[in-house]
Amino acid sequence: MRVTYQILIGAGKKACEDSTLIYDRDHQYLLHEGYDSMDISEPCIIAVADGVGGNPGGREASTFSLSKLMEKFQDLKTPFNPDEISEKVRQINDELIAYSAPLNEKSIMATTFTSVFFDNDRAFVVHAGNTRACAMNSAFIKQLTTDHTTYQYLRDLGNYEAAETCNKSEINSFLGGGDAGGLRRLEIREIERERYPKYLILTSDGIHEFVNIDYFEELMQDESLPLLDKTTCLIKNALQNYSSDDKTIVIVEF
Repeated sequence: MRVTYQILIGAGKKACEDSTLIYDRDHQYLLHEGYDSMDISEPCIIAVADGVGGNPGGREASTFSLSKLMEKFQDLKTPFNPDEISEKVRQINDELIAYSAPLNEKSIMATTFTSVFFDNDRAFVVHAGNTRACAMNSAFIKQLTTDHTTYQYLRDLGNYEAAETCNKSEINSFLGGGDAGGLRRLEIREIERERYPKYLILTSDGIHEFVNIDYFEELMQDESLPLLDKTTCLIKNALQNYSSDDKTIVIVEF
């Protein structure tokens, strides 16, 4: 399994609020910048968290959550159990709320959370917020997670007119936020090994809200271009489309 990532801080920002975790028995990387490509082994956890915009302490929230994720799975004991994963992520949510409560203006810090747990037989995609996990086998990229946003909620109800006029970046499920009720939804999706895609792709909204899906798919099909160069092209394309947010892309190749 090979992991390629690239992270770029948003324009005019003092600190990147995106956090990326690459964690196996030989790597314990919690990243906010840079780019690289490396081989990792199972069992492992790959995760992306994005501090919720508009709430102070976004970087702190995303860093805290992924640090706690490593702590709670420090032995990387397998097989992973979805009920245990759910329980521990909810514990992280409670601990983030308790941590932020006395921090005054940071008391409602919050973060999205998208992670993939790989053991020897399967993977679990665990998700809350509007960071994304997608799969690609041939020509098409398929989104595996749901965007927990007001925009997507209204579209799911069929209220397309209201969806087009709402705050499209408003998130309705996340970790933290000063209230355990903020984690309204926690998705866990199992993927059996024989159904692993060629690529599993994790992105923050600074990428997927600004990169056209046709361009994304065409780029990923270009076998002549190394994956690290593809992440550079995606970052550049997002910038060309006026993305001022932090930008993270992680590509897992099987």
